[in-house]
This record gives sequence, C-alpha cells and structure tokens, in this order.
Amino acid sequence: MEELEFEYYKRYSQSRYQMTHLTHLTPFVKRPYFSGGTIAHPEKGSGLEALLDRLTADTLRIDRFDILSRYQDHNASPSTRNMHSCQLLFVIDRRVHFYDLYEDRLYLTDPRELGPCWNRDRIYVIGLSDLLNISRYYSEFSLYLSILDAGHVLGNAKNALNALGVRYRIYEAADTEEVFDRLGIPTDSIYGSFMLDLERPPGSLAVTGAARSSRIPALKSFDELRPTEYVSPLLRSFRAAGGDRRKAEASSGVVPIPACRGLRSSAHTMIGNFNMSETFERFEPEEAVRLLSRVRDRSSNPALRFCVAEKEKIWTDDGEFVDKRIDFKRILYNDHEFFDLQTYSRVVICYSEDREMRNAGLIPALIPAGELMQAACLYSADRGYAFRPMKNHNDAYLKEVLGLGEGWEINYIGVLCGSEVSPLRRVL
Repeated sequence: MEELEFEYYKRYSQSRYQMTHLTHLTPFVKRPYFSGGTIAHPEKGSGLEALLDRLTADTLRIDRFDILSRYQDHNASPSTRNMHSCQLLFVIDRRVHFYDLYEDRLYLTDPRELGPCWNRDRIYVIGLSDLLNISRYYSEFSLYLSILDAGHVLGNAKNALNALGVRYRIYEAADTEEVFDRLGIPTDSIYGSFMLDLERPPGSLAVTGAARSSRIPALKSFDELRPTEYVSPLLRSFRAAGGDRRKAEASSGVVPIPACRGLRSSAHTMIGNFNMSETFERFEPEEAVRLLSRVRDRSSNPALRFCVAEKEKIWTDDGEFVDKRIDFKRILYNDHEFFDLQTYSRVVICYSEDREMRNAGLIPALIPAGELMQAACLYSADRGYAFRPMKNHNDAYLKEVLGLGEGWEINYIGVLCGSEVSPLRRVL
C-alpha cells in the first residue's frame, strides 16, 4: 500500500486538475452528522469545560459570517471551499462525541463504551476527515486536499494545547475502526487523519436530549468514491491501519510554538482579490521563517521544505535569502478572474523531496504542510493581514523558480493578503 500512496502523491501533486469528476451525484451536506441527538454538557467552570471550549474555539467554531466572502461561514481553520472536510471527534470516558460546528455543541454519538485500550483517564481528539462533499468537485484530488485541511485543524489544536500548557501525545492517524463503528454512518468516505491524546481534566459530562435522528449519509445507498483508482483503496488501508503503525513520538512537554491569537481573516471575496494599497511591511520574512521552522521541526515531517517568496527575493527555511525575480502572475494555475497576484508581494511555498514522502507515508508527509500554512495564517493575522492558502498553484513554474528537479513536488502555497474591505473601497 505504501507504493500506492506514493503513486497517488506523485500523480496528484503534478496533475491535480487533470481528472474526471466522477461523483456529481454526491449530496452536499452542511450538517451531516449528529444534530438533533444527545447533547453532552461539560460541567460549568470545570477544567474539562475549559479544555473543550478552547479546543473547539481555536479549531472549528464559526466565529463570523462574512457577506463579502465567496464562502460565508468562517472559523480559524481554512478548508477547501469552506466545506470543513476535517471535523473533530472526542473520546471522553471511553465514549465517542462529535463537535457540531454549526450548533456549537458536543453530541454523544452512542451510549456504548469503547474497549479497554481507550483509557478512561485520557481524552482522545481525532481528526474526522470526510470526502463526501469535496469529492463532488475534486474526485481523486479530494484526498490530497483533505489531508491539507486536516493539517490546519491539527495545527490549531496543538496551538491551543500549547497555550493551555497541556502535555499531549500525537498520532498521524488514529486506530479508528471501533470509533467509527459508533458513528452509525457509512464509512466509505471517511478516515482518521490524526489523533491527540492527553490527560482528562476534572469535570463531569452530563447528557440530555433524545436519540439522534437520521441524516443523509445514513440514508445513502451507494459508494461515491468506488470508481476512483486511488482514493477508495487508500481510505480502506487508512481505516485498517492500527494507530501504532503511524504513531509519532510522544510529546515530552509543551512544544515551543507561539500561540498567535489574532483573528484570522479570510480573503475569499466576491469582488476578487487584489491589493493596490498594501505594502505588507508588518509581515517580516525573517520572523515568519523562524516561526514556521519551529512548527515544521516539531511536525511529523521535519524534512518538509518551505520558503517565503517576494518578487525579487526568496527567503529560505535555513534563514538565508537569494535574489530571484518571480513573475507572480504565473504562480497560479487558474482563478485569474478572481485573483490578481500582480498586486501581491509575498507567497509561502511548501515543497518536499520524494524520498521523504516514501519514508513518511502520505498522511505524515502532507499534514505538516497544512500545519505550516496554518502557522502562516496565524502569523499574518497577528500582523494585521489576511492570508489565503491556495491549492491551484502552477507547479511547473514554481519548480523552475526554486530549481527543483523531478524528485521534488510542490505541496501547498499561501498568499499574504490585505484587508478584505480595501478592494471594496477601491471599487466603490
């Protein structure tokens, strides 16, 4: 299966847009899981309530509705088309709970306890990655996108725990078979993208409400991803893998990543993205590189490479810079109707050597790219700017600029943006 992961990685790093959309019948479901079920209430004022509140607030909780945005509901974790392909499960007291970001509530998914390998004295936080919605648009590439999305959520979860001073252990994938069995929905489009476990703080967890009602995923009668060449067998292998196979080293203490608490600002505006009046002088490439290096070095893929590119200069992840002219209008593969990179001045680029991908595996190799880009989002917000992660980059041109051969791939880029209000003012 490792060879299949590598084949998939090479094909969809290079040819992400050259694909057939196989899943147009997939229903788009904004609230697909447990709304209307049994609500779990952490004890008021307890350590458990404080922990869950901080984790959900810093990852998935919707903090604003933006009418200027192409995708209106926003939280701290960017995701493909704002479809929130990565959501969170919490195993507390050996029972599975789901956080509904639209209700801002925790739901008990099943009253039965999990087996003895799930410690009652620990809380397990699992990334529930679901391709049901994004596969409509991206078919095979949806898996790649979902791993990057999960990296954003994981980066925010780790940041929240670091800020609270909570020690944790991390896995790049969970042993999810028993957990998913408690969800009562088909598992053909989902997998566990990561798992954290940490000491359970004091506080009771009461439940109220009737049994949960049926939802669209529970009613569907076909496997949307079955025609895919790579995704369906890869998801089966992820679900079958035990947690120990992808276990990362346990955290020995608080990971030294700054907890930037600035409000993340989206840049997906209806009128297009351009920055005629921004100089971005508060975004300091040297400082950004130091922060991103700390994030990368404590991830599952410390061999991930990155740089901060300006139009005349590239700041590398080893703290050096090289003079290099970059034609910003060539950075994107498409979307030029909405995005004018000629008016921008800084881009963050993640890239990897193939041999590191082979050594790490698909999820451990890619999820740190999402973590790193989330750190760029938070640093930009702390400096007063928006930041837009982009997946439609022109790989061939970027590899030419960076001098990368066939043994390398571009994984992810992000673009520093100004206030979303500035373009509107210029148009009016």
